[in-house]
Amino acid sequence: SEGSASTSSCDENESPEIVDAEPSDLANPLLTTERSQCRHEKGDKRWPDSDLIDHVLRMMLHDATGDPSPKPLTKELIRQILCFYGDRDIADDERLLDEMMAAATANDSHAADAAFDVEGGPMLFDQHAFARALAHDVQQYDIDNENR
Repeated sequence: SEGSASTSSCDENESPEIVDAEPSDLANPLLTTERSQCRHEKGDKRWPDSDLIDHVLRMMLHDATGDPSPKPLTKELIRQILCFYGDRDIADDERLLDEMMAAATANDSHAADAAFDVEGGPMLFDQHAFARALAHDVQQYDIDNENR
C-alpha cells in the first residue's frame, strides 16, 4: 500500500554503491540513483522524498488537466501545463515545445506533435519522462547565470 513502509536491500547505514556507471553518468544524480545497488522504494523512511518527482508531476497534471494520472506526451499537454502556470508567452514557441518533447523522450530531434514508445503506442508523460526532462534541464544549465 502507498502509505506503508517498504524494505530496501541496503543496511540502514549503508551508502549506495555505483555499479556500471559511465563517467558522464556520475554528474547526473538521477542516473546515479537509478544504477545504484540499493533500491529505495516509495515509503522508505530513510528516503522521505523518494516519490517527489511523481508527486510534483501528479500535482502539475491535476492542476492543468483536472486529472493527476499520466497522459500521452503531446505538445498540447505541455502547452496546457505552461498556460496553467502563467507561461503563455512561451507556450506558443514551437521550437521550445519541440525541445521540451525531445528532452522528455530522450530524443535529440523531435518534430512531431506527439511522442510514441517503441511499440508505437503513445508515450506517457509519466515520472520517467518528467525525470528525463528535469535531468536535461539541469545538464543544460549554465552556472555562470548565478554570478550575473
